[in-house]
Amino acid sequence: MSTQDVFVIRLSSGHKITLREQVGLRSGDILADIVKAHSVIGEVVRNPSEPTILGLKNLSDRTWLATLPMGGQRRVEPGKSVRLTGGTKIDFGSVTGQIQAETIPVTPVS
Repeated sequence: MSTQDVFVIRLSSGHKITLREQVGLRSGDILADIVKAHSVIGEVVRNPSEPTILGLKNLSDRTWLATLPMGGQRRVEPGKSVRLTGGTKIDFGSVTGQIQAETIPVTPVS
């Protein structure tokens, strides 16, 4: 059996969400105070300049605050992305999350 590295976000609400390309991060997963619980507020995207780098793109109408592993902070405005790096913390407003890298088993397709 082989393995694959993936990113997950562990939320202060206790939930854990696996972040995958082309799978939206829904407001119902993150923000308890949003009425539209099924609107997509984020998605995993590739960096257009360096396709091997993944990021989480803010599709909401709120600015997120990202705290990077080395301690620096940056605002993630709507339409902008933050690089998926283990240890990055994101404040979504009513919930915070920490990105972690995990290795999961992958069953080969036969």
